[in-house]
Amino acid sequence: MHIANRAQVFWHYVVPCLLAATATALYAMSIVAVHSYDALIYTYAARQGMQNLERLLHPHHLLYNSVGAINLWLWRTLGWHGNDIVPLQIMNTVFGGVCLSLVYMLVARYTRPLLALGAAMLLGLSHAYWLYSAEVEVYVLSVLFLVASLYAALRSWEHRWPFVLGILLSLIHI
Repeated sequence: MHIANRAQVFWHYVVPCLLAATATALYAMSIVAVHSYDALIYTYAARQGMQNLERLLHPHHLLYNSVGAINLWLWRTLGWHGNDIVPLQIMNTVFGGVCLSLVYMLVARYTRPLLALGAAMLLGLSHAYWLYSAEVEVYVLSVLFLVASLYAALRSWEHRWPFVLGILLSLIHI
C-alpha cells in the first residue's frame, strides 16, 4: 500500500473509530450517580417496555423511550440484573461517541483532518454534551440524527440521497 493511501486510510477510517471508542469509554467512565427527574422518568418508561405503550410513546420524544426499552430488553436478555438506568446511560455514551465520529467525518470532508478532530473534540469536551452523553437524556440521540442529517444533506447534492435525507430529517425531532 502506498504511503499516501495509508495516511488516507488512517484519517478516514481509523481516526473516526478511535474517536468514537475513546469518547464512549470516557463518557462511560463518568456516568453520573445523581439523576435528573427526566432521567428517572425515561428509565421507568423503558422498564415498562411493551406492557405500557402509552409510556413508551412520549409526546415530546417519540423514539427515545422505545429505543431505551429495546436496549434494556437486550441487556436483560444478555444477563444484566443491575440497575436499569445503567444500560440506558451506556446507550447514551455510545450515541455520544458515534455522534462525535460523524462530526469529525463531516468537518474532515470539507477541511483538514486535524481541524475536524479539533472540532469534534470541542463538542465532545463541552460540559453539556459530556453530561448528556453520560446521563439518560434525549438530547444526544437528537444531535446524532441532526449531524447525520446534515451529513446526508451535504452528500445528497453530490450523490442524490433525498430519501435518506428525508428519513434522517424526520428523526431529528425524536
